[in-house]
Amino acid sequence: MVLFGYFKQIKKMYLLGFFILVLLLLFYVLFKPVILVVNTSTSEYYVQMKGLFKASLIGDEETVLKLNLKVLFFNYNFYPLRMKLKQKKELNKPKGEIKNRRVLFKKGLKFIKSIKVNKMYVNIDTGDCIANAKLYPMFTFFNYHFGTFKINYMGENEVVVNLKSRPWNLVKAIINL
Repeated sequence: MVLFGYFKQIKKMYLLGFFILVLLLLFYVLFKPVILVVNTSTSEYYVQMKGLFKASLIGDEETVLKLNLKVLFFNYNFYPLRMKLKQKKELNKPKGEIKNRRVLFKKGLKFIKSIKVNKMYVNIDTGDCIANAKLYPMFTFFNYHFGTFKINYMGENEVVVNLKSRPWNLVKAIINL
């Protein structure tokens, strides 16, 4: 009898330890930064949470596009353009009230403000010298406030964006108003 009670206590301790471990992992994921990189000059396109996962878009000769997903120690390749889409049946949804646009705008603005821009570099040529001249004042303003924006007249187009945010900040921006 006493031995049976002892095993119940050990079982509860293991269960409590498991729940504490899951909560610690959840907090770790919520506060770990997520990095988004788009670089057209080196063809790097990925989303990464260092140590946990990295999802990259890679050009492929056979199927144009390949999604490489690295989760912990596992490496998966998906080919999204090969997948056959199942046709969904259209459901007649009742028309509900339209959400207040002001609330949606405020939430979207808070969501965007929760993202930190580490690097922003834009170097474009529209192919039309008049359009390039019209973009010049706007790019000068953006240079002063946001990042590096350039206009060239040689046909070169390059975009480098490096964004960083924590999932907790994104969730907080969506939930709070």
